[in-house]
Amino acid sequence: DNIMKHKDVAKEASKKSVKTRIQRGYIKQVDGKTMPQHAKELGFSRSYFGKLVKSYGFEEAIRHDKRVSSLEKAFSEILTSTGLDFSAQVRIDNKVADFVCNDIAFECDGLYWHSDFFVNNNYHVDKMRVYRDNNLRSMFFRSDEIIYKTEIVRSIVRNCLRCNSRRMMARKLKVREISKQDGYAFILQNHLMGKPSSVSSCFGLFNGEELVSVLQMKKHKNNIYEISRFCSKLECSVVGGFSRLLSCFTKKYIPSEVFTFIDLRYGMGDYLEPLGFTKVSCYKSFKWTNGSLVFHRMKFPSSSGYDMGYAKIWDCGQAKYSKKFCV
Repeated sequence: DNIMKHKDVAKEASKKSVKTRIQRGYIKQVDGKTMPQHAKELGFSRSYFGKLVKSYGFEEAIRHDKRVSSLEKAFSEILTSTGLDFSAQVRIDNKVADFVCNDIAFECDGLYWHSDFFVNNNYHVDKMRVYRDNNLRSMFFRSDEIIYKTEIVRSIVRNCLRCNSRRMMARKLKVREISKQDGYAFILQNHLMGKPSSVSSCFGLFNGEELVSVLQMKKHKNNIYEISRFCSKLECSVVGGFSRLLSCFTKKYIPSEVFTFIDLRYGMGDYLEPLGFTKVSCYKSFKWTNGSLVFHRMKFPSSSGYDMGYAKIWDCGQAKYSKKFCV
């Protein structure tokens, strides 16, 4: 008695109705898809996705997929551990910061949605500049770092917010040159970038017999050295550790120049200038990503990574600092 009771007929009628409403402009499409279609692909309910679009705009909403949401949840737990008040989804001019705590804006970047498949190569630089213009320091962490190196990220965040559980003065610690193997082991456990490809010398700071800070150096031609890695033990803040280790290195090896690169996603390099370093350049760089992991840009020279289905994820810039020595 009612033909619409038949599921197939009702489904076809619904499709025709939607098509007609699209043609008449009652339903809007973005990139050839309706909002419910976008919501379904991202795994959101229609109502929740609608709220995201209304609050942040479509471009920001599509970046809040389930992986990003889980990242934000994980990162909020890190901030909660500091005991400090923080805010989520803070609009700053025309940008939205994932979190703001004290004077630091934190970003949790999903590799897939923050790749150049969806954002341009200035996306992160532009955000960083907006935050700086509003007197905020910024820190951009990627999903692979938050997921696979949670404790290291936690320590970095807590150190920047001055919440690390241990604080010691470098002048009260012992310095000695250590083996490359011991240096590698320490860096693997405590540095976000992991161990470098090679080093020529390592120096460590010791609290008794406990290794609490490491500086790794790599020699180039003409007695020029690169600072490959420097970090302190998780949850430790070693005041003056970098300058003391560098001083011991220069006294023994007498370099003609020392240089290093600062990843502006989470570093600033402001501690280098008082030590005689000069900023000589700053360029954006990228890594390749498959959506879950990142790979060095030279793994796929030029743009060959695209042929493998990979995308580029751009950073906030790599700042080079250099200090020359009279020899």
